[in-house]
Order: sequence, then structure tokens, then C-alpha cells
Amino acid sequence: MAKGNDAGDLDVPKKKGKLLVIIILIMSIAVLGGGGYFAYMKFFKAPNSNPIEEGQTPSEVESGGSLKAEGKSAPAKEEKKDDKKSGNKKDDKVAPVTSINNIVTNLADPGGRRYIRMSVEFEFKDDSVAHEFSDKYQMRVKDAILTLLWSKSSDTLSVVEGMSTLKEDIKSRVNQIMGPGAVKQVFILDRVIQ
Repeated sequence: MAKGNDAGDLDVPKKKGKLLVIIILIMSIAVLGGGGYFAYMKFFKAPNSNPIEEGQTPSEVESGGSLKAEGKSAPAKEEKKDDKKSGNKKDDKVAPVTSINNIVTNLADPGGRRYIRMSVEFEFKDDSVAHEFSDKYQMRVKDAILTLLWSKSSDTLSVVEGMSTLKEDIKSRVNQIMGPGAVKQVFILDRVIQ
């Protein structure tokens, strides 16, 4: 009888050990599956190609833009389409913008010890002019800006009036290079004088 009791005692630890191994395997699979899902969503899934329209909730965007019974109706979308077709456009269209970043040069201070680093952004009258700028005129414009900066002192560019004058001078020179009215506005995005 003693042998029978010893044999029964040996089965219990083996079952607990197998159960522990099974639980560890299931937990490992769950953690790896969750990590794989996260990696897929973060790195491999294509970005959402449906643009978010005004008044649209994130759940509507995910579902492909379908309207829900939350007070939104199909006629509102039809009105937007009718406005676009009839030519009743808002002036929300963004003008094409191109920039020249990190222009660095010496200023006209005595001894040439002061320099400026700046980035300039141009707002053009239409897309064709913006493409033409990138294709043909960008180097000429950068040269014109550098030449203009070489004639300015740090004292002139440290005040608001000096920067406003610089923006108008840049606009004037770019319009001389590209043609009248090509540039609507010039923005100075970044300016460091040392």
C-alpha cells in the first residue's frame, strides 16, 4: 500500500508542472501576438486614405465616411458638392508655398564678424509658378538673397522695420527674377544673428 501512495504523490507534481508550462506558453503567445499586432499597426499598416471632412467623427472616418444616425444627414454632403460644382468656393484654398532653408552668410558689419542664419518662405500666385521656382529659379533667388544680406548690418536687421524692409526687398528681387506678381508674400521663418 505504501507503494500506491507514493505513486499517487508523484502524479500530482507532474500535473502541476505541465499546467505551469501550458500557462506560460499561453501567456507568451498572447504577449507576442499583442506585440506583433502593435508592430503591424505602427509600422506596416497603410495610412488612412480617407480625408477627414468638417464635422466628421473619427469613427466615421474609420468606417469609410458612412454617416451615422447622430443627426448627420446625407443632404449636408450633397450641399457641399453642389457648392463646389456651382463655383461658390470659399477662399480657403492655400496658395503654394516654397522655402529656402538655412541661408547662412556674413553681414556688412565692420570686420565681418557678425553673421545671419535664416529661412525664407515664398507664397506664390499659383502652382505653376511654384514649380517653376523649384525647377529654374531657386539658385538665382538664393544668390539674390545672399547679395542683399551682404549689404545689411546686424543693427539694421535687429529691428522690426529692418526685417520688414528686408522682406519687401526680397519680394521685389524675386519678382524681378521671375516676373511681376509671381510672389505674393515673403515670410521669414527663422532668423539668428550672431
